[in-house]
Amino acid sequence: MAKTEAKILLDEIGDEFCAYLQSGDICLNSFFRRIDPVLNINDIKRLLRIHFVLTEDRDGEKGVINFVKELPRHLRRIKTSVQRRPDIFEDEIKGKINWQKTYIERNKKNSKSKNLFACDRIDRDYNISENFVLKKIISVIHSIVYYDLKPAIDNNYFWIKDWSEDKLLKHTLKNVFFKNIYLRRIRPVEDVLLSDREINKVMSSRKKVYRDSAKLLARYKKLMNYDLHLEEAKELLRNTFIHPEKTEVLFELYWVFKIIQAFQKNSQNVRFNIIDGTNNIVAEWEDKKHKYRIYHNSVGRFRFWESLREASVPEDDGFFVRESIALKKWEQLSELFFDLNKLDSLWGGRPDIILEISDIHTDRISKVLIGEVKYTDNINYPAEGLRELLEYVSLIKKGQKYCLSKNEIFTSDNILGYLFVDKVDYKSNRLDNIIVVKFGDTKRDDWLELS
Repeated sequence: MAKTEAKILLDEIGDEFCAYLQSGDICLNSFFRRIDPVLNINDIKRLLRIHFVLTEDRDGEKGVINFVKELPRHLRRIKTSVQRRPDIFEDEIKGKINWQKTYIERNKKNSKSKNLFACDRIDRDYNISENFVLKKIISVIHSIVYYDLKPAIDNNYFWIKDWSEDKLLKHTLKNVFFKNIYLRRIRPVEDVLLSDREINKVMSSRKKVYRDSAKLLARYKKLMNYDLHLEEAKELLRNTFIHPEKTEVLFELYWVFKIIQAFQKNSQNVRFNIIDGTNNIVAEWEDKKHKYRIYHNSVGRFRFWESLREASVPEDDGFFVRESIALKKWEQLSELFFDLNKLDSLWGGRPDIILEISDIHTDRISKVLIGEVKYTDNINYPAEGLRELLEYVSLIKKGQKYCLSKNEIFTSDNILGYLFVDKVDYKSNRLDNIIVVKFGDTKRDDWLELS
């Protein structure tokens, strides 16, 4: 049975992603880091900026890549405002002689000299709205390509091949930005405030390069205000979460959104509030009784590691005794041989998803959902994920204390373990507080069993 295709995942969560973007600042740091640690995308605006410079012409809408490719041809001449002003010269002629002004000036000076001339000088002013819009959008694109996208270009990632292959497009942009004599005559865009009215007016320019510049600048401003349509939201996810081989990250995002959606649909007075908090909080909201915090790739407010110093090691010879001896020696020799300080950790982990539910007045945690996500059609991987999930439920601590006693580890409803899988067949999907949820199960109203 084949894995769920990326296109289907995009169709499933694209509209939700778009809605969440428009509802407020969205923080998806943990997802971005798992896409590509080299890029180190750490905020949504940078993600949107990168998406912007990867766009191509589609359905009559100009894309940045095509716009830059066409710039050298369009910038051979750009529009200017022309002003004619007469200058007075003696014994020389500069420009076209304005005879009417010449006779007036000669009469003013009571001079019959034939060596005095009024010449029309032509001043070309490059500082007009069309050129400000043009220079502004080129400046925006240059900033994104040479700063936000630089690590990906340096690594020649195939998903930005238009910018990285032979660096041709990047060099085109650089030459235009620094060497075009016309652009250099336009006042620095940092000194110019462009209103939406001015940008909209430039959209009606006779010259295509100005119309395209204004449309791209307007679209960029919309993106920075998280204003994008569904298809663009899907394209954004496609350009980042799927390339190069990170559809599993998109699959994790799918389950986070589905959990949030379940509470929005089934609870009263839920306020969805995506924040830019710490500890990889993706979202938090509340109802009349509870606060909800959902984390991705994080331990939340808990602890998921075991230290040898804190463990009770048996006295009789056996596996645990010998393992503890080996770990202590490893810590000693790592410092001696390599000058490295290694901790004697017996075990450590970080769940894919944690949902904390706490009292709205005291903030005391009353229920926890721990989720492990496996995007695979190989039955062995969900089985490994199940083992990881059982360890999380068994070893979760708050400070130095285990959250569950030994006898209630797999019977308590206060801590639930969810294994989120793709198209994998199973005989049963729940035993005690361990639940398996398959892609497609979210169509049922009761798929999230938190009662």
